[in-house]
Formats: sequence, C-alpha cells, structure tokens
Amino acid sequence: VYLAIRAIVHALQRVLNCTQRNCDLNFNFPPWQLLNELKSMSFMTGDGKFEFDKSGDSSNGYDIITWKMVNGAIQYVKVGDYNVMNRLISISNNFSNTAKVLFSNCSRTCWPGEM
Repeated sequence: VYLAIRAIVHALQRVLNCTQRNCDLNFNFPPWQLLNELKSMSFMTGDGKFEFDKSGDSSNGYDIITWKMVNGAIQYVKVGDYNVMNRLISISNNFSNTAKVLFSNCSRTCWPGEM
C-alpha cells in the first residue's frame, strides 16, 4: 500500500506541476493524464528504484504473502516473491513453518477436480 500511495503522489505532483513550494490547484484533469504519468515515472525507495513498465505494471515484482491469525489478529508474512523481469517465483525455505496443509475428504469417490 505504501508504494502505491507514493506512486500516486509522485504522479499527482507531475500532473499538478508541483515545485518545492507550491502546486497548480487545477484538479480538473482527465484520469488518463494521471495514468500516463504513473506509467512513465520512477522513484527511489529504501529497496532501490521503483518503476512501472509501459503497460503500467510494476517492473519490480511482487511479494507473495500469506495471512496468519495470531491472537485474533491477522499478520501478513512474506513467503516468497515474483520477479517480473525473469518471470520467476521464489518461495522462502521457512514457508512450511508458516503454512498449513489443508485436508479435505470426500464421503464418496471424488470426480476429477472435486475435493
């Protein structure tokens, strides 16, 4: 969520012609203008450069997370990542410690695709 908000802020700053002191306060712009700015922008984060490709997808990849209930609260645990450029999924070695294998059982013989 943090990177999504930062990306929109950077794109809005471009659309509104912001300087370090002020911005044009003309909020009457077409949505495609903001989208075009998102597609052509990049900025630095603590992990390096964040940018989008020409389709508007993050070229940095994605974290793979699982939800874990701890004392009635949801915790998000990173269990891997997807590298967009190489089209590779990497799953961390400790994933088996955070995930449960679900068990299902049919009362009758299952057809292919049934559980």
